[in-house]
Amino acid sequence: ALGFLQTNYEDVPYNFYNIKLVTEKMLKEFFDNRKESDHLFKNEDGELIGIVNQDYLYLTKELSDEDQRFYILKGLLYSMGLHGVSYKNSESFFYRDEGVNRELSELDTEASRLLYGGGLKPGLTLEDTRKTLGLST
Repeated sequence: ALGFLQTNYEDVPYNFYNIKLVTEKMLKEFFDNRKESDHLFKNEDGELIGIVNQDYLYLTKELSDEDQRFYILKGLLYSMGLHGVSYKNSESFFYRDEGVNRELSELDTEASRLLYGGGLKPGLTLEDTRKTLGLST
């Protein structure tokens, strides 16, 4: 890269989250070269509006500001492993009618705190997990 000069920079792996708002044409390009682990976001008409993985989110820039905010939050949560559907908690961000709730509910916030706030750690026994959650053993 620098001819005869050697760089003294350590190669650091790609370790940050990349959010890109792109044209529909560029999103199609990402779609054509997608990984098996990519998750696709589609609008109500079934049209592709985004692609998410553990370290990136690509969204079409044609979305409204409100929709961009919603899908950025949804993509970040998805990348953290927080995805799925709630059929009972109608106030949850994850309620079955996508987009109805555009903010995290109190329960959603507490669940993310529990998972990412250091309370639960890999390797906990069932008894340790119950103690952490304040459940009887």
